[in-house]
Amino acid sequence: MKVTTEQIIAAVEADDCRGFCLACGEEAYNVEPDARRYVCESCGEPKVYGAEELLMMAFDRLQDGLPSTDT
Repeated sequence: MKVTTEQIIAAVEADDCRGFCLACGEEAYNVEPDARRYVCESCGEPKVYGAEELLMMAFDRLQDGLPSTDT
């Protein structure tokens, strides 16, 4: 299952220490906001990221495709 942007934003807004596994899509709880590569309790893969970290990762990817605002 794929983690959606809507899920990530909802988790950030809820401020409940939630993260997501990028391997299986399961939600993970008691995850630090900047978590990276935590082991998933559902599938065992080290692919759990904090919601805030995922949001920043998505933002970074978007920035790569945007034109520079430097003048």
